[in-house]
Amino acid sequence: MKVLKALYFSTIFLISSLTSFAQSPLQLDTTFRVDMNGQPYLGNLGDYWIEEDGSIIMVGSFEHKYYQDDYPRVCVKLDGLGKLDTQFQYQHPYSGTWATKIAHHNGMYYLGHYSHPGVNRIYPDGTIDTSFRFPMDSFWLGSVQVSDIHIRADGKVLVSGLFNINASGGYGLIQLNQDGSLDTTFYYSFVDKTQSYIFPLSDGKYLIGGVKFDMHNTRQSIWRIHPDGRLDSSFNCYSSQNNIKYIDTVPESGKILCCGSMLLPGSPYPLKLVRLEKNGSIDSSFNFLNHFDGIPGGIPASFLIEDNRIIVGGGYRYINGRKYNSLAVFDTLGNLDTLLSANLPGPDTLNPWYSHPWIFHLKRYGSKILANGGFSTFSGFPSFGLVRLHGLTAGLNEVEKSGSMHCFPNPVSGEVNIRVEQALSGTYRLLDMSGRLLYSGVLYPAQKHHRISLPTLAPGLYLLQLSSKDGKEYCEKLVVD
Repeated sequence: MKVLKALYFSTIFLISSLTSFAQSPLQLDTTFRVDMNGQPYLGNLGDYWIEEDGSIIMVGSFEHKYYQDDYPRVCVKLDGLGKLDTQFQYQHPYSGTWATKIAHHNGMYYLGHYSHPGVNRIYPDGTIDTSFRFPMDSFWLGSVQVSDIHIRADGKVLVSGLFNINASGGYGLIQLNQDGSLDTTFYYSFVDKTQSYIFPLSDGKYLIGGVKFDMHNTRQSIWRIHPDGRLDSSFNCYSSQNNIKYIDTVPESGKILCCGSMLLPGSPYPLKLVRLEKNGSIDSSFNFLNHFDGIPGGIPASFLIEDNRIIVGGGYRYINGRKYNSLAVFDTLGNLDTLLSANLPGPDTLNPWYSHPWIFHLKRYGSKILANGGFSTFSGFPSFGLVRLHGLTAGLNEVEKSGSMHCFPNPVSGEVNIRVEQALSGTYRLLDMSGRLLYSGVLYPAQKHHRISLPTLAPGLYLLQLSSKDGKEYCEKLVVD
C-alpha cells in the first residue's frame, strides 16, 4: 500500500523548490499586480483577453467613489505585469452599465454589456467601430444581458444571454451579421432565462450552457445546436433544472466536462462538476457526487484542465464537508486532490459587500494561470479582482537542471535516506507546501549518501531542499503517512 501511495504522489506533479530560482504550483505570482493608477478596488471584473505579449484587455465595472471620471470604468488594458496602459482609451457611450464579456477576432475586440450598448466592436487602441450597430431598439425596453460571445470563422457573432422581445421573456441565443445587425436566418430559441455559455465543437455544432432551452422545457442546463441554431435532438443529458456555467471537452476522449449546477434523474441534489458522454448521457466513471456548498448555491463557475488535473474555481467554501476557498484541484476521474487543494491560496475581501468572493474565470498564459473574480484581495495580496498563479508544472525545468536526488523510503516516517549524484556537504531545509520552513540542518562530511532524522510531522506532502557549498540545489517531495 505504501508503495502504491508513493507512486500516486509521484504522478501528481513535479514540484519545484521554493527558492528564488523556482516557484510552487498554484501559488501567487507576486511579480504581477494590477495597478489602476493607484486607485483602490471597487467594482467587478467580468472577463479578460490575454494578448500574445502577455498584456490583458479586461472588462467589468471599475469605479472609484471619489474619482469616477478620472479613468476608464468598463474596459481597460494592462501590461504583462498588471500596470494600467493609459494609451488605451475605451470611451463607454453610456453610464450606469458594465461589460460582461470580451472576445477577439481579426484584431478587433467584441464587448458584451449588461444593457447598453449590448454588443459593440472596438479597435486595438480602444476606439469604437461605429460601423458595427447592435439593434438595441429591437428588444423590449432595450433590455439586454450579454453572457457570452463567440465569433465564427465567417465573421458572424453568436451571442448568449437574455434579449427580451416582450414582457414575458426573450431570446436566449442570437446571431449577428458582420455589421452587428440581427441575422434573421438563425433559429432563435425562446427562453425566459439567461443562457450562460457557448462552446464551439469541431464539427461546427455548439454546446450551450444555461437554464432552459425553450418555454416548454425541451432542454435544460446544457444542450447542443446545429450551426443554424436548431436543436440537435441526438444530445440530451435529461437535466431538469439549474444552470451550467462553463464547458470544455476532455483531450483525447472528447467527453464533455461541465460545471455549474444540474439536477439529473436519481440525483439526491444538484450536481456541480459532471462529465458527459458525447450524446449527453452521464459518464458514470467520473465522480460526479462531489458536494459544493458554503455559499448560497455553492456553484463552481470555471475550470482548467492542466497536467492531468482539473483546477476548479467558483463560489464555494466547502467541498464534501471540508473547507476550501473558491479554488480546488481534482484528478481526471473527478476525485478531489485533498493534499494539493488544502495548500492553495484563496480569495478574501476588504469590502463588506463582497462577503461571498467568487473566481469567475481561469485562463492559461504559458506556464501561468490568471484567475479573476469578485474579490479585492487574494490571500491578503491586493488584487483588483485579478491575480496570476504559477501553473501545476511550475519550476519543472529548474528542478530537472538542478541534478538528481533520491529520497527513500518515501512515504517516510522518522528517518529519510538521501542519495545524490556527487558527494556534497551543505545544508538542508524541510518546508510545508505553503513554503513555511519547518526544520533545517547541516550535511557533513561531503559524501553521496546522507541520513536525516525528521521531527514529528502531520501526514501530508512536504519539500526537502538541499543546498551544497558549491551552489548546487536539489529538491524532492516527501510523503509523510
